[in-house]
Amino acid sequence: MKKHVLAVLGVFATIGCGAQDAEAPAARQTGPTLAESRATYTSTATNPPLGIVEPAPPPSGVVQTSTSHWFLRYDPDSECVYVEPVHPEEAGAPRFLPFWPKGAEPVVRDGRTGVRTSRGTILQDERFTSAAWELSAAVLERLREKNVVGRCLTEGMGAVEIHL
Repeated sequence: MKKHVLAVLGVFATIGCGAQDAEAPAARQTGPTLAESRATYTSTATNPPLGIVEPAPPPSGVVQTSTSHWFLRYDPDSECVYVEPVHPEEAGAPRFLPFWPKGAEPVVRDGRTGVRTSRGTILQDERFTSAAWELSAAVLERLREKNVVGRCLTEGMGAVEIHL
């Protein structure tokens, strides 16, 4: 069984959007702002890295998805967590990189990787329900340019803000 060491190093890759940039600490700020969104997207320096979004809804510059039931997945090759919409009738549902509310952190319990939020813990392969907004193509492009969440946001993959 592969063991995962989770270490929060206090290092964040950040992409800022809107007025919050002036208030953000200089160490967390990188690059220009995104006019498409008021949110700030960061990633944790943990294994697996987690995408983090602040502030809470309502988001600006994102498209609301109709899917609110998800499975949390963990890919041991990339060491990243993803979400898949629940479509029992479809095989190979698309996966998305989730951006979790501020304060979320990765956990490993009983050999299963997951995410702890202020509302509880979700472990890999568990089903959960949340509001979610899909990030626009412009926001995704900037996240890739700034390498937010690095290896986890692959080309052609979408991303969603998870609001529990």
